[in-house]
Amino acid sequence: MRQTCIWLRSTLTLVVIMGLTWITGILLVYRPEVAPLAYLYTFMVAFQGLFIFLLFVVFSQAVRQAYLKAWKERVNESDFLSKHFGNKLFLLEKVNEVIDYILGVCTIVFLRSTIAVAQINVE
Repeated sequence: MRQTCIWLRSTLTLVVIMGLTWITGILLVYRPEVAPLAYLYTFMVAFQGLFIFLLFVVFSQAVRQAYLKAWKERVNESDFLSKHFGNKLFLLEKVNEVIDYILGVCTIVFLRSTIAVAQINVE
């Protein structure tokens, strides 16, 4: 059940990212005189890959936890790394918490700006 929810959420996210881009492109075909729509479409197409990377890698708590786990295992396996970097694991975990907070704020800002742009285009 959990795997199905993850799959559904991922699919819906991709549909929104790609769907908004194509809807903007289709609207541009029917309303070519709207210059801001052309800029919005160009921006969305150019940064579509970046949005997908951010949502599925950077914003993913599971991916960050996997990197942290791999880092801890690597530190534990090597005496050299443990000696020089072992005390920095606490710092790495705190950095991870700060990144979570920053990404949350960035997500809210991005969503609010997207809604504002959509409202401008509707008016």
